[in-house]
Amino acid sequence: MNDYNIEIDCILSHCPFHGRRVVPPWGNESARIVLVGVSPGAEEEKRSRPFVGGTGKTIKDLARRANLTWDRFFITNAVKCRINRGVDGESEISRAMDCCKGYLDHALLSIKPAVIVTWGERAFRQVMGVSGETVETGSGVWSETYACKVMPLFKSDDELNDPDAASRMEAVFRIAASIAGPGKEKQ
Repeated sequence: MNDYNIEIDCILSHCPFHGRRVVPPWGNESARIVLVGVSPGAEEEKRSRPFVGGTGKTIKDLARRANLTWDRFFITNAVKCRINRGVDGESEISRAMDCCKGYLDHALLSIKPAVIVTWGERAFRQVMGVSGETVETGSGVWSETYACKVMPLFKSDDELNDPDAASRMEAVFRIAASIAGPGKEKQ
């Protein structure tokens, strides 16, 4: 497991978020399951680690209920620095996602996971390289680029409080665990 405790800033001068604090990926670099979110939140930015805030706690609980431990994951985001919701415009977000795509591709091609779980529609579209395509939570699609299944988790505040939606999201982690195999990560 890597345990980054560093502060880095975006070095891509053409990125609209240039100069913001970057949250590096974290986790088992031999993982068969990769979790991709959209962008870090305030807590993630503060601690320089993805999925340590409220959403991370929710996902960790869903994974635990599917008998998955955090050490089975490599965790990253589609955008490496925080999107300021309500402040950053769609054009800026799209350009930042374009700038970060190479980092995401490099990580996913290096890790070679058996399955990628995406948290949020933007993360799914970034991984799949499509715009406008949607897949229901619990379904999955094959990625030719990464030679693995991509399982989307689309979330909203309402879904997180809906027991049926939580069950569907937990099922995604169960399917991911099944695809990834019995916990012996790649050697």
